[in-house]
Amino acid sequence: MTTKATTMTLSQIEAYVDAAAAAIGLTLDARHRSGMIAYLGLAATMAAQLDAMPLGVADEPAGTTFVPIGPGDVIADTPPEGVAADAFPGDRP
Repeated sequence: MTTKATTMTLSQIEAYVDAAAAAIGLTLDARHRSGMIAYLGLAATMAAQLDAMPLGVADEPAGTTFVPIGPGDVIADTPPEGVAADAFPGDRP
């Protein structure tokens, strides 16, 4: 599977920053707006490069699916394999 990398234009980035700020009620000072635009441009470029990499099913490691625990699930008293005991909270508050 191959995809074509695309990068946002400067006007698209500016419009996105302005719209996102307005959507959450954030007033951006002009000094901060320029930094946000520069950072989003950098992030968009990195995302386009990653998106351009062809990946297949074999590229995804098996068994790495995250499954959250529910509120009633019991937390183990011992750390999982490979986790230091002092870094494992167990059911301590």
